Amino acid sequence: MAAAKAVRGSLGRAGWIWTAVRARKAAAAGAATATAAVVTTAYGLGRRAGLRRRGPLSRLTGGRL
Repeated sequence: MAAAKAVRGSLGRAGWIWTAVRARKAAAAGAATATAAVVTTAYGLGRRAGLRRRGPLSRLTGGRL
């Protein structure tokens, strides 16, 4: 009885670990997507911060005036 319970417990843990191993590609893809979103947002905010320092004519002419 105790042996059967131990086997069931170890199979349950092994199944959970196997599920995590199979999902590693999806987890890596999700992490890469999140990283790309953070970098893109930071870049966009940095670009806007640079544009705010210029006046309307400088923005219109791309900094030539």
